[in-house]
Amino acid sequence: MGNLTLYVPDELERHIRRTGVPLAATCRPALEEAVRQRDAAAALPTQQELLEMIGELLPMLSHADLGQTGRRDLYDAYKLLRGHVAAAQAAQARALIEQAIAPANREKVANALGWSVYRLDQVRRGNLRPGDLAHLRKVLDA
Repeated sequence: MGNLTLYVPDELERHIRRTGVPLAATCRPALEEAVRQRDAAAALPTQQELLEMIGELLPMLSHADLGQTGRRDLYDAYKLLRGHVAAAQAAQARALIEQAIAPANREKVANALGWSVYRLDQVRRGNLRPGDLAHLRKVLDA
């Protein structure tokens, strides 16, 4: 069996020794789960690969008779995918705003965007309208 050295802060080491927490039994499951999660993430296709996969499906869908259950499943998948895209766009917008805006500059940035400070704060909280992310990028990159 392999051996790893684990460095912890001195105070934590004292608490572990005092309480008698079994280090191997405690750490092994957490490490195994971390490795499983890392392997699962590495096995996922890239975003570009996913786009290509979805692109391959589109011509097939136009010729397939899905039936009611198939249409419902496909519509549910569409809503789920759209939700993930919207969440990713909202996170990107927040990151752009946080990166570009000090609290004192909110009004200046809102004016540059052609928005009110209220609208800027709405976008900052993730309430995006179509085109907001592209508009943010264009104005903030200028």
